Amino acid sequence: MAVDEISIGIDVGGTHTDLCSVQGANIVRAKALTTHDDYAVGIFNALGNVSEIIGVSVDDLLSKHCRAFVNGNTIVTNALTELKGAKVGVLVTGGFADILRIGRGARLNVRDDHLQRNLPRLVPQECVAEIDERIDRDGKVIVALDPIQVEKEVRRLVELDVDCIAVCFLWSTANGSHEQEAEDIIKRVASNVFVTRSVAVASVFREYERWQTAILNCYVQPPVKGFVETVAKGLRSRGYTRALEFFNGLGGVLTEEVVKQVPIQLYSSGPAGGAVGSAALAKRYGLDEVLCGDMGGTSFDTILIHKQQAKVVQRCTIGRFETALNLLDIDSIGAGGGSIIHLDSRGIPQVGPQSAGSTPGPACSGRGGTEPTVTDCMAVMGFIDPANYLGGQYELDLDAAKQALEEKVGNALGWDAIKTAAGAYSLVVANMANALREVSVSRGRDPRKCAFIAYGGALPVFSASIC
Repeated sequence: MAVDEISIGIDVGGTHTDLCSVQGANIVRAKALTTHDDYAVGIFNALGNVSEIIGVSVDDLLSKHCRAFVNGNTIVTNALTELKGAKVGVLVTGGFADILRIGRGARLNVRDDHLQRNLPRLVPQECVAEIDERIDRDGKVIVALDPIQVEKEVRRLVELDVDCIAVCFLWSTANGSHEQEAEDIIKRVASNVFVTRSVAVASVFREYERWQTAILNCYVQPPVKGFVETVAKGLRSRGYTRALEFFNGLGGVLTEEVVKQVPIQLYSSGPAGGAVGSAALAKRYGLDEVLCGDMGGTSFDTILIHKQQAKVVQRCTIGRFETALNLLDIDSIGAGGGSIIHLDSRGIPQVGPQSAGSTPGPACSGRGGTEPTVTDCMAVMGFIDPANYLGGQYELDLDAAKQALEEKVGNALGWDAIKTAAGAYSLVVANMANALREVSVSRGRDPRKCAFIAYGGALPVFSASIC
């Protein structure tokens, strides 16, 4: 097989960057730590590992032999799981600002009243600007948009240092002229501010879901923009000239230009790649019912493959947020190798959703992390060989892991490091099992009739306990 027929797929997670190189029937895998300050560094570290195996330089691999470069990532998933995103401003139809707070009701279908919490506030109240305008359901303008008021509110939002502005007006699906006019004003007054019109990302009725989609698109835009630009710049500086493609949450691909405008489409793009691969595997082996689990450094993602097809859900819910997006029916929770183990306000052990990521990383990694993570637990319990982490690239510090587990969690409970690690392990298994029930039992499928495909850097050491 000619060397120039190499295809590269890469998945940038919260902790590790994974690469798969396909040349005919030959598959080469590589792994490196994710570098959040410049994602291209982690990607090139993985490319360097695979180029040594193939026997060509990274520059030659990209400029002469790579015919396709497809990227999956958890940038959006991690940002929404950890609620770390942009400062967003919103222009909303006058009198409807509280829709963003009320949503479809904050009451959850859980019996523990301590878990009944309000919707997370992505937009501070002072960053919501009500605009006097109105269009009816037939698209007729009832109250004309006041450009002077819009410009005044945009300048106020800019003074509040918002990174992005979402334009959310009623019935823009019937007539989007007001949203378009507002966007034009924003670009004139604050050209450096990213703008999302709700009708541009979700041209469907039901204003809350449409508006929430626009806000989420703004919320994740800065980390996605930084990711896309650094990756594209790094690849092209090393000779790659073909199209750079990104997996989206439906299992298809998007160009970098589209991703910059609609970054929310990257939600679950990494897990979507795993779901598409699992569906192909189910077809190859004649499996009708398959449960998939993907545990990386920050999240655990699961989906059920029914009759060798991954289900698409309309108006999907992302965390606590109802949206107008159509995505693969993937359920995500904050349970990964880097998820931090902590005590909540009641002194009860919890895992995630906060993650130590690759920097500072788990306490055992020796890169400055002091919070105990799932990886620390696995190292203390002997699941991970401390001398052979990432194929021997790093040596783990078991003493640091034990110290973090005891100081941050164990001492308050009267537990030593081993018991704390075992308790956290059981909690992680229970959380992931509940996620699997959500995509099977809650949807009328019997998990006992399903095969279980476990992938991701961390899941194989948990899969037997989950089953």
